[in-house]
Amino acid sequence: MKLIVDLEDMTADYDMNTKVAEIIREEIESKVRNLVRAQFKEARKTVEAKVAAAVAESIRSLKADRIRQIAADLTEKAVRS
Repeated sequence: MKLIVDLEDMTADYDMNTKVAEIIREEIESKVRNLVRAQFKEARKTVEAKVAAAVAESIRSLKADRIRQIAADLTEKAVRS
């Protein structure tokens, strides 16, 4: 009789420990997922900012080049006239 009771207690303890371990594992996985998402979001913002800066610089450069070209064309036309 005593052996059966001890076995039931051990089984109950094992089940409880297994459940606790499962809950802890799920909590850790959730925290890791949230951390990875946050880091990914931050990295994406950094990349987007760098791309926006590169595009803005390209547009400024293009405008400056285009303005120089227009000025050169006007100067050339004025010289011909």
